Amino acid sequence: MFLIRLVAFLIVAIGGYLVAEYVLTGGSSARMSELSARLRAAQEAFEEELNTSNDDLTSDYLSRKG
Repeated sequence: MFLIRLVAFLIVAIGGYLVAEYVLTGGSSARMSELSARLRAAQEAFEEELNTSNDDLTSDYLSRKG
């Protein structure tokens, strides 16, 4: 019984902390939006580099094969 109460208390305490942090930072939706945009840009750059590398490897393979 004690363990259940302890786990419940920890869940409530951590949830309260997260809610308080969210409220104190003003919701920080602008920051999350900025981070999301940066992550999207980084992902697109990575995919472009991956496609370029794949094309280079394919053309290199075909030139050696032929």
